[in-house]
Amino acid sequence: MDTRHLGARSAKDRWVLPGAAMGVAAGMVFVTFQMVAAVFAGANFLSPLSMVGAVVLAQGVVEGSYPPELAALVGLPVYVLGSAACGAAFGAVSNVGPVRRSRGALLVAGTAFGILLWMVDFALATQGALPKFPAASPVAQFVAHTFFFGTALALMLGVRIRTEGPAAEGSGARKRTGELGLPRASR
Repeated sequence: MDTRHLGARSAKDRWVLPGAAMGVAAGMVFVTFQMVAAVFAGANFLSPLSMVGAVVLAQGVVEGSYPPELAALVGLPVYVLGSAACGAAFGAVSNVGPVRRSRGALLVAGTAFGILLWMVDFALATQGALPKFPAASPVAQFVAHTFFFGTALALMLGVRIRTEGPAAEGSGARKRTGELGLPRASR
């Protein structure tokens, strides 16, 4: 069996998988901010995870039919999968033009991506596609989506610019990166 082709990936593929991995990491930053904001707003610490669990468990979470711990347990994998999907999508888009060569452009694109995610979530909630949660502040949601997901994702993917630049496109880049295309820790 010829395995030489297994190591060859397109430039787009080298950004999608790390985008998904960094999306999960940015999703954890995002949900941590939301959990802290929930406490400051007087809500349950687990309410952000419970809100996402309501996508699966339906309006019963809002009405209190499910304990918040169960809703949060259901919500966590939904958060992880959604964050990975959004990160992969941003990773694919980040491979285009000047975005992949400039940390500044990547940061602006990530922040804009966070705003876009907030707008989509806001539109889905106002149209009734997502359950409505009275405790969710639109301002806190904007800040969370924009800066604690979009900007955080861009900052994490910014590490790729060092290892993925034009001079590193060859075999030298493979030596410095791990299985997911992420930089290896120095030994």
